[in-house]
Amino acid sequence: MAPSHLRRGDFFRPRFLSFFFRPSTYIPLLLVLLLLVFFAFFYSTNCGEDDVCFLEKSKSCRPAKVLSSDGDAHYKYVIKGRHAQNCVFSVTLLDLDESSGVVLPTVLEGKSMTCSLPRELVSETRLKDIEGLSSYCSGPLKEASLEISIQKMYEIIVQNLGPLVATQFKNSASL
Repeated sequence: MAPSHLRRGDFFRPRFLSFFFRPSTYIPLLLVLLLLVFFAFFYSTNCGEDDVCFLEKSKSCRPAKVLSSDGDAHYKYVIKGRHAQNCVFSVTLLDLDESSGVVLPTVLEGKSMTCSLPRELVSETRLKDIEGLSSYCSGPLKEASLEISIQKMYEIIVQNLGPLVATQFKNSASL
């Protein structure tokens, strides 16, 4: 016969572990576990304007963000994490100075693009120093900047064709 202080089922649950089997205990433990998982996988370091901090995080492709200026433009770079052998990040153009020469800076401001770069390339070079960065990217910022480039090239072609057409017109009229 079992001693009177033991209840049925206590054989498999030692008394020192009974603390963990109370609902009032495992709810806070579950919350602590969820917080640990959040910080381990989703926490992003805010580097402010410190490019060195961001460079260190980008070498290991750890989530981080930095505000950076490149002449007339102010960008926000955000490392989102890893995908296969690539490091995924986003680039957002925050604002563009009027002196930049872009006809409609509001077309670009606030737009972003998502980039997926090989991790070896990111670990060797700062993101804003990578040649041909936009070839690794897609999104509204890339599309808008390409549209502006095409528009500028079209204007240059039209300006150069004007005198050429006039010359051809004079030559054909003299015949």
